[in-house]
Amino acid sequence: IGTAIFGLISFGESVIEGPPKALPGSGVTVKRSTLVIGDQEVPADWYFPQGYDPNSDTPPDRIIYLQHGFLARGVFYDYTASYLAEETNSIVVAPTITSNIFATDGMWLGGDQMHQAAADLFNDDNTALLESAQEAGYTQDELPQNVVLVGHSLGGGFVIDTARYMVANQENGD
Repeated sequence: IGTAIFGLISFGESVIEGPPKALPGSGVTVKRSTLVIGDQEVPADWYFPQGYDPNSDTPPDRIIYLQHGFLARGVFYDYTASYLAEETNSIVVAPTITSNIFATDGMWLGGDQMHQAAADLFNDDNTALLESAQEAGYTQDELPQNVVLVGHSLGGGFVIDTARYMVANQENGD
């Protein structure tokens, strides 16, 4: 019953949310694609800074992973993501992850398994993040190596655990 309720909430939000938008006058380009995190395929909104030329050999300085909070969606932060892209010359990705606390596999916003899977996105051998960016119009063969994790509310806890797993992955040579 709980999973059905979370499904209805998510469906209702997706119906009324509309597409992601850039901050008016920012020049930021916004595209939506899907992102595979572990065994989950989720929507991801990509924000490319003004001046990003898809045919250029010089990508932006960093990638910012922006994680929403409980019962929210990535698109809820579209102006924040747009501002971050513009002001920091960064590519910003804002995935939408389920808030379903009843997910038995731990693949929800507060689940340890999801945090590990998100950390694994940044392993050298994982191409899911690059493939999602390319689906959204990014034409380079690699993403910037500098990574910033940002989260709101439960998304803040998400990025703390994700960062912890990223450090563990580096220590293990992943």
